[in-house]
Amino acid sequence: EERSFGGYAFYNIYPCADGRHIALAGVEHKFVHNLLTALDMADHIPAACGPAGPGQAPVIAALRAVFLTRTQSDWVSWFAEKDVCFAPVMNLHEAWSQPQVAARGMLLRDAEGNCFLGDPLKFAEEPGRPDLRLPDLDADGPAIRAELAQGG
Repeated sequence: EERSFGGYAFYNIYPCADGRHIALAGVEHKFVHNLLTALDMADHIPAACGPAGPGQAPVIAALRAVFLTRTQSDWVSWFAEKDVCFAPVMNLHEAWSQPQVAARGMLLRDAEGNCFLGDPLKFAEEPGRPDLRLPDLDADGPAIRAELAQGG
């Protein structure tokens, strides 16, 4: 029933007709109004603007039913011109292929071509310094086991 754990219709993940999912994450009333009006579900606006919990259940059920009527890509196209906080749920390959990931320097490669995630936090005066070295199997094991044996 908590807002962040499925108890709020506009902070939730919904399945689509193709088994993929979309996520809503805009709890502000303007986003609620924009989406429910566009879906011809304006009668759910009062409940959707209410607190998280049981009162959201009818809105969640209605949104679940409507999102199951189209594929994820159909919904992505439909949302294109809507002012609603929405995103398709992607697998890692899809997410890493997004232009924003490249623009933020989030994918790094070492000399052998192994792919690593970069630091998502970008501070001008404190840039991230990722260590792309791969440790050998159990490289830190002896030190960790020794520390654990001493009660640490």
